[in-house]
Amino acid sequence: MPFFDVVFNVIHGRREPALHLLEIDDHIRAKYPQSVLLRDKQVSCYRIRPMANYLCILPAPDSHIKFIYAHPQSLSAYLDGEQPDLKDLPPKPTLWQKLTGRLPEAPPPPETPEGWPTVECVPVGDAVNHRNVDLFHRILNGTDELVTGGGSLFQTWFESGDALKHSAIDLTRANEDYAFMSDQVADIAEQLSRIDLEMVRTGFQQWLTQQGKMYEVSDDECVDILEEFERFADCAKEAVQQSKGLMVIKC
Repeated sequence: MPFFDVVFNVIHGRREPALHLLEIDDHIRAKYPQSVLLRDKQVSCYRIRPMANYLCILPAPDSHIKFIYAHPQSLSAYLDGEQPDLKDLPPKPTLWQKLTGRLPEAPPPPETPEGWPTVECVPVGDAVNHRNVDLFHRILNGTDELVTGGGSLFQTWFESGDALKHSAIDLTRANEDYAFMSDQVADIAEQLSRIDLEMVRTGFQQWLTQQGKMYEVSDDECVDILEEFERFADCAKEAVQQSKGLMVIKC
Protein backbone atom coordinates (compact mmCIF):
# COMPACT_ATOMS: atom_id res chain seq x y z
CA MET A 1 0.00 0.00 0.00
CA PRO A 2 1.56 3.32 -1.01
CA PHE A 3 2.34 6.02 1.50
CA PHE A 4 1.86 9.70 0.80
CA ASP A 5 3.73 12.59 2.37
CA VAL A 6 2.67 15.70 4.24
CA VAL A 7 5.79 17.84 4.57
CA PHE A 8 6.49 20.19 7.46
CA ASN A 9 9.44 22.38 8.42
CA VAL A 10 10.98 20.34 11.19
CA ILE A 11 14.32 21.06 12.84
CA HIS A 12 15.97 17.95 14.22
CA GLY A 13 18.11 18.33 17.29
CA ARG A 14 19.80 14.92 17.01
CA ARG A 15 20.01 11.91 14.77
CA GLU A 16 17.51 9.17 15.43
CA PRO A 17 16.30 6.08 13.55
CA ALA A 18 14.50 7.07 10.40
CA LEU A 19 10.99 5.84 11.10
CA HIS A 20 9.05 6.35 14.30
CA LEU A 21 5.52 6.20 15.54
CA LEU A 22 4.46 9.76 16.22
CA GLU A 23 2.29 11.43 18.81
CA ILE A 24 0.22 13.30 16.25
CA ASP A 25 -0.81 16.92 16.74
CA ASP A 26 -4.56 17.37 17.16
CA HIS A 27 -5.02 19.15 13.84
CA ILE A 28 -3.23 16.39 11.92
CA ARG A 29 -5.13 13.69 13.78
CA ALA A 30 -8.41 15.41 12.88
CA LYS A 31 -7.47 15.72 9.22
CA TYR A 32 -6.43 12.06 8.85
CA PRO A 33 -8.59 10.21 11.42
CA GLN A 34 -8.42 6.82 9.66
CA SER A 35 -4.70 6.69 8.98
CA VAL A 36 -1.54 5.37 10.56
CA LEU A 37 1.02 8.19 10.67
CA LEU A 38 4.73 7.63 10.83
CA ARG A 39 7.34 10.35 11.00
CA ASP A 40 10.40 10.09 8.79
CA LYS A 41 12.99 12.21 10.58
CA GLN A 42 15.46 12.10 7.69
CA VAL A 43 13.17 13.85 5.21
CA SER A 44 11.20 15.96 7.70
CA CYS A 45 7.76 14.73 6.91
CA TYR A 46 4.90 12.61 8.11
CA ARG A 47 4.41 9.32 6.25
CA ILE A 48 0.67 8.82 6.05
CA ARG A 49 -0.67 5.37 5.43
CA PRO A 50 -4.38 4.69 4.96
CA MET A 51 -5.86 2.24 7.44
CA ALA A 52 -5.28 -1.35 6.32
CA ASN A 53 -8.16 -3.69 5.51
CA TYR A 54 -6.28 -6.71 4.23
CA LEU A 55 -3.32 -8.89 5.05
CA CYS A 56 -1.25 -9.38 1.89
CA ILE A 57 1.64 -11.77 1.28
CA LEU A 58 4.54 -11.06 -1.07
CA PRO A 59 7.61 -13.22 -1.81
CA ALA A 60 10.96 -11.44 -1.47
CA PRO A 61 14.62 -12.46 -1.45
CA ASP A 62 16.35 -12.46 1.92
CA SER A 63 18.61 -9.65 0.71
CA HIS A 64 15.58 -7.41 0.12
CA ILE A 65 14.08 -8.24 3.50
CA LYS A 66 17.38 -7.49 5.26
CA PHE A 67 17.74 -4.19 3.39
CA ILE A 68 14.22 -3.05 4.29
CA TYR A 69 14.79 -4.08 7.91
CA ALA A 70 17.96 -1.96 7.96
CA HIS A 71 16.21 0.93 6.17
CA PRO A 72 12.51 0.81 7.18
CA GLN A 73 11.69 3.96 5.23
CA SER A 74 12.42 2.04 2.00
CA LEU A 75 9.38 -0.24 2.33
CA SER A 76 6.90 2.08 0.64
CA ALA A 77 9.23 2.57 -2.34
CA TYR A 78 9.76 -1.18 -2.54
CA LEU A 79 6.04 -1.87 -2.73
CA ASP A 80 5.65 0.83 -5.39
CA GLY A 81 8.54 -0.54 -7.46
CA GLU A 82 10.65 2.58 -6.98
CA GLN A 83 14.10 3.42 -5.68
CA PRO A 84 13.94 4.75 -2.11
CA ASP A 85 15.20 8.18 -1.12
CA LEU A 86 17.74 7.28 1.56
CA LYS A 87 19.62 10.52 1.95
CA ASP A 88 21.15 10.64 5.39
CA LEU A 89 21.97 13.57 7.64
CA PRO A 90 25.64 14.52 7.98
CA PRO A 91 27.28 13.53 11.25
CA LYS A 92 27.36 16.09 14.02
CA PRO A 93 30.40 18.33 13.49
CA THR A 94 33.15 18.49 16.05
CA LEU A 95 34.18 21.78 17.62
CA TRP A 96 37.29 21.87 15.43
CA GLN A 97 35.22 21.35 12.29
CA LYS A 98 32.94 24.20 13.32
CA LEU A 99 35.90 26.51 13.93
CA THR A 100 37.57 25.66 10.63
CA GLY A 101 34.37 25.60 8.62
CA ARG A 102 35.13 22.09 7.36
CA LEU A 103 31.76 20.58 8.09
CA PRO A 104 31.32 16.85 7.49
CA GLU A 105 29.38 15.67 4.48
CA ALA A 106 26.48 13.26 4.56
CA PRO A 107 27.45 9.67 3.76
CA PRO A 108 26.41 8.35 0.35
CA PRO A 109 23.02 6.57 0.34
CA PRO A 110 23.18 2.77 0.43
CA GLU A 111 22.63 0.91 -2.82
CA THR A 112 19.53 -1.26 -3.08
CA PRO A 113 20.22 -4.98 -3.55
CA GLU A 114 20.09 -6.71 -6.92
CA GLY A 115 16.60 -7.43 -8.20
CA TRP A 116 14.93 -4.50 -6.43
CA PRO A 117 11.45 -4.23 -8.00
CA THR A 118 10.88 -1.73 -10.81
CA VAL A 119 7.09 -2.15 -10.95
CA GLU A 120 4.47 -2.15 -8.21
CA CYS A 121 4.53 -5.35 -6.16
CA VAL A 122 1.48 -7.58 -6.48
CA PRO A 123 0.51 -9.83 -3.52
CA VAL A 124 0.41 -13.57 -4.13
CA GLY A 125 -2.60 -15.71 -3.34
CA ASP A 126 -5.62 -14.01 -1.82
CA ALA A 127 -5.61 -10.95 0.40
CA VAL A 128 -7.17 -11.89 3.74
CA ASN A 129 -9.86 -9.49 4.95
CA HIS A 130 -9.03 -8.15 8.40
CA ARG A 131 -12.33 -9.51 9.72
CA ASN A 132 -11.22 -13.06 8.88
CA VAL A 133 -7.61 -13.06 10.06
CA ASP A 134 -8.49 -14.69 13.39
CA LEU A 135 -10.56 -17.31 11.50
CA PHE A 136 -7.60 -18.21 9.28
CA HIS A 137 -5.34 -18.36 12.34
CA ARG A 138 -7.76 -20.78 14.04
CA ILE A 139 -8.04 -23.03 10.99
CA LEU A 140 -4.28 -23.12 10.46
CA ASN A 141 -3.50 -23.96 14.09
CA GLY A 142 -6.67 -25.69 15.30
CA THR A 143 -6.91 -23.12 18.09
CA ASP A 144 -7.13 -19.40 18.69
CA GLU A 145 -4.14 -19.64 21.07
CA LEU A 146 -1.01 -17.74 20.09
CA VAL A 147 1.79 -19.73 18.48
CA THR A 148 5.29 -19.41 17.03
CA GLY A 149 6.82 -20.83 13.87
CA GLY A 150 4.99 -21.16 10.57
CA GLY A 151 1.63 -21.18 12.32
CA SER A 152 2.08 -17.52 13.28
CA LEU A 153 1.63 -16.38 9.66
CA PHE A 154 -1.76 -14.75 10.26
CA GLN A 155 -0.94 -13.86 13.85
CA THR A 156 1.15 -10.99 12.51
CA TRP A 157 -2.09 -9.02 12.13
CA PHE A 158 -2.55 -8.87 15.90
CA GLU A 159 -0.74 -5.84 17.25
CA SER A 160 -0.25 -5.96 20.97
CA GLY A 161 0.77 -7.94 24.02
CA ASP A 162 1.69 -11.60 23.67
CA ALA A 163 0.50 -11.62 20.04
CA LEU A 164 3.80 -9.96 19.12
CA LYS A 165 5.63 -13.15 20.16
CA HIS A 166 5.30 -14.61 16.67
CA SER A 167 8.27 -15.68 14.56
CA ALA A 168 8.30 -12.89 11.96
CA ILE A 169 10.65 -9.93 11.61
CA ASP A 170 9.15 -6.52 12.35
CA LEU A 171 10.23 -4.75 9.16
CA THR A 172 9.46 -1.18 10.25
CA ARG A 173 9.58 -1.54 14.07
CA ALA A 174 5.99 -0.31 14.11
CA ASN A 175 4.09 -3.61 14.57
CA GLU A 176 2.65 -3.16 11.09
CA ASP A 177 4.58 -5.10 8.44
CA TYR A 178 6.52 -8.30 8.88
CA ALA A 179 8.62 -10.83 7.03
CA PHE A 180 9.65 -14.45 7.31
CA MET A 181 13.12 -15.32 6.03
CA SER A 182 13.58 -18.06 3.44
CA ASP A 183 14.66 -20.65 6.04
CA GLN A 184 11.28 -20.19 7.78
CA VAL A 185 9.06 -20.56 4.72
CA ALA A 186 9.31 -24.35 4.45
CA ASP A 187 7.55 -24.64 7.81
CA ILE A 188 4.84 -22.22 6.62
CA ALA A 189 4.36 -24.20 3.39
CA GLU A 190 4.12 -27.48 5.30
CA GLN A 191 1.53 -26.18 7.72
CA LEU A 192 -0.57 -24.61 4.96
CA SER A 193 -0.43 -27.79 2.88
CA ARG A 194 -1.89 -30.01 5.59
CA ILE A 195 -5.16 -28.06 5.76
CA ASP A 196 -8.08 -30.18 4.53
CA LEU A 197 -11.83 -29.70 4.24
CA GLU A 198 -12.56 -31.17 7.67
CA MET A 199 -10.07 -28.85 9.36
CA VAL A 200 -11.69 -25.90 7.64
CA ARG A 201 -15.19 -27.02 8.63
CA THR A 202 -14.23 -27.61 12.26
CA GLY A 203 -12.32 -24.35 12.63
CA PHE A 204 -14.99 -22.33 10.83
CA GLN A 205 -17.79 -23.78 12.97
CA GLN A 206 -15.86 -23.11 16.18
CA TRP A 207 -15.14 -19.55 15.06
CA LEU A 208 -18.83 -18.91 14.26
CA THR A 209 -19.88 -20.27 17.63
CA GLN A 210 -17.34 -18.03 19.34
CA GLN A 211 -18.82 -15.09 17.42
CA GLY A 212 -22.29 -15.99 18.69
CA LYS A 213 -23.50 -17.01 15.21
CA MET A 214 -25.46 -20.23 15.55
CA TYR A 215 -25.72 -21.84 12.14
CA GLU A 216 -24.12 -24.75 10.33
CA VAL A 217 -21.43 -23.88 7.81
CA SER A 218 -22.07 -25.06 4.27
CA ASP A 219 -19.79 -27.18 2.11
CA ASP A 220 -19.52 -24.37 -0.43
CA GLU A 221 -18.28 -21.94 2.22
CA CYS A 222 -15.68 -24.44 3.42
CA VAL A 223 -14.52 -25.25 -0.10
CA ASP A 224 -13.99 -21.55 -0.83
CA ILE A 225 -11.82 -21.15 2.28
CA LEU A 226 -9.92 -24.37 1.54
CA GLU A 227 -9.09 -23.12 -1.95
CA GLU A 228 -7.69 -19.94 -0.43
CA PHE A 229 -5.41 -22.00 1.82
CA GLU A 230 -4.36 -24.09 -1.18
CA ARG A 231 -3.38 -20.95 -3.09
CA PHE A 232 -1.40 -19.70 -0.10
CA ALA A 233 0.30 -23.10 0.15
CA ASP A 234 1.22 -23.04 -3.55
CA CYS A 235 2.73 -19.57 -3.14
CA ALA A 236 4.73 -20.68 -0.10
CA LYS A 237 6.00 -23.76 -1.95
CA GLU A 238 7.07 -21.59 -4.88
CA ALA A 239 8.91 -19.28 -2.48
CA VAL A 240 10.71 -22.31 -1.03
CA GLN A 241 11.76 -23.43 -4.53
CA GLN A 242 13.10 -19.94 -5.26
CA SER A 243 14.80 -19.63 -1.84
CA LYS A 244 12.72 -16.57 -1.03
CA GLY A 245 11.16 -15.29 2.15
CA LEU A 246 7.65 -13.93 2.57
CA MET A 247 6.66 -10.39 3.49
CA VAL A 248 3.34 -10.07 5.32
CA ILE A 249 2.05 -6.56 4.66
CA LYS A 250 -1.06 -4.79 5.86
CA CYS A 251 -2.63 -3.29 2.77
